[in-house]
Amino acid sequence: MAGNRKILRNLAEQLTLEFGKGFDESNLRNIRQFYIAFPIRDALRHELSWTHYRIISRLETESLRNQYVIHAIESGWNTRMLQRNITSQYIGRVLDTSEQKTPSVQQLIKDPYIFEFLDLPIDTKLSESKIETSLINHLQQFLMELGKGFAFVARQQHVVTDTSDFFIDLVFYNYYLKCFVLIDLDTDELTHGAIGQMDMYVRMYND
Repeated sequence: MAGNRKILRNLAEQLTLEFGKGFDESNLRNIRQFYIAFPIRDALRHELSWTHYRIISRLETESLRNQYVIHAIESGWNTRMLQRNITSQYIGRVLDTSEQKTPSVQQLIKDPYIFEFLDLPIDTKLSESKIETSLINHLQQFLMELGKGFAFVARQQHVVTDTSDFFIDLVFYNYYLKCFVLIDLDTDELTHGAIGQMDMYVRMYND
């Protein structure tokens, strides 16, 4: 290992003398890792930058690398989004859909969701309205975390029954699944009443 580092250091010095900046030891290490991860030049996708490939090349398996390449291109991730999704194990929370033309619900809905981008205190009980407001303020990141094909429809969607008025916290539409996705935020323990209310919302949307 020490011998390899010395070779890399000497090579970096020679290349820097001949070609100038950009060939330091760290860069050469990244280039070597990139070549090991993506040895077939013609298979590279021009939609991704060198930084995209440098981040993806650190992943352990070819399957995982290929899946992140596909997701990054299809979803238009910049390098910051790519790094965030790798760190939060995006692929592990959404099944690979690269070989299927029509994704299933399980392949589009993640479990669990991760909302670290809200920067909300984790040691404080928060109200549903505060969480909702923060999600709306971070709508682009929230949509990315939801998964593929989600479009924002409404906040506090007003629905009416014969006896009462109700408000659905968040409503989205998924154009892959061709269905609405209803979200009711609740910081308390899940109750039968809450499940029944959501079931009512679903039946109203079905109607």
